[in-house]
Amino acid sequence: MRSILSVGLPAAGEHLAWQSQLMMILGFINMIGPQALSAHVYVFNISAYYMAISTAIGMGTEILVGHMVGAGEYKAAYHRLLRSLRISIALTAGIVGIAAIFRSHLMDGFTDDTEIITMGAGILLLSILLEPGRVFNIVIINSLRAAGDARFPVMMGVFSMWGVCVPLAYYLGVHLDYGLLGVWIAFTVDEWTRGLIMLARWKSGVWRRKSLVRPGTVQVLEA
Repeated sequence: MRSILSVGLPAAGEHLAWQSQLMMILGFINMIGPQALSAHVYVFNISAYYMAISTAIGMGTEILVGHMVGAGEYKAAYHRLLRSLRISIALTAGIVGIAAIFRSHLMDGFTDDTEIITMGAGILLLSILLEPGRVFNIVIINSLRAAGDARFPVMMGVFSMWGVCVPLAYYLGVHLDYGLLGVWIAFTVDEWTRGLIMLARWKSGVWRRKSLVRPGTVQVLEA
């Protein structure tokens, strides 16, 4: 149970940090105006389809990496993650690119308000930069957890979400009056900041010393 919670509790903590960050930023968007809130909700729902592919690849890779790390096949696990990351980025970029081309038509399906359509279309265009950064986090963090390295993603997630995203969203979106675009620029900076740090963590190989199970045994060790 201790070993399970050593991975499960940090994973839950990261989700809690993300949800609380989102609630705070929704408060900023409310300050910008009701049209901004509507555009945010519509684009956020569309982005769920972007994340579906990277989430599926991330979960599948997590299972494979967990088996490889448990068997002591660290080199295979290392390259498996990088291959999955490249595939996920390519597929996500393709879908986001298509959505960006038809961004106004996508927004037309939700509303006839031209202001909301314009704001939403601008965010969908920005997603070309944002979503690849999100892929890094979805795919790599899952594999870090599978390797037993669960605490580091949480610490960096809390730092980036609350130390970078929240203050930057307020500064750009409210203080500088960039509106919803400023808020989503903050999301983009946060995703790429965490994503590149997660990639550096994976390449560092520190996770190889975090395995909960030794090769060839079922002995459970402390993280």
